Amino acid sequence: MPSAPPEPDDAPQSRRRRPAPPPRAKRSPPDSPPIPAAPVSENWTLIVHALPEGASIRVDGHNIANDSVVVLSGSKPVPITISREGYETMTATVTPQPQVERHFMLRKMR
Repeated sequence: MPSAPPEPDDAPQSRRRRPAPPPRAKRSPPDSPPIPAAPVSENWTLIVHALPEGASIRVDGHNIANDSVVVLSGSKPVPITISREGYETMTATVTPQPQVERHFMLRKMR
């Protein structure tokens, strides 16, 4: 029995075999907002040295001891206030880094 002749290139599309398309990746709808990443809050160290001795040191509104090491957390800047009776008060803002060291020397009032 003779075999069927090969199909010509101009044969109808329905008779040709096409390879299966690759699987599609799932996408979220274009109007859905992205999911925000969780905030990272890591501990960091603040070292404060203040002169004259006995000066009051406040970090983020909390009293701490002189020449103190404070472990803080968060990513927002923190206010520092150094004061002592008879001296001008000093304030500063510290930006979080792995370790921050600050020295303060108060000036005597005139």
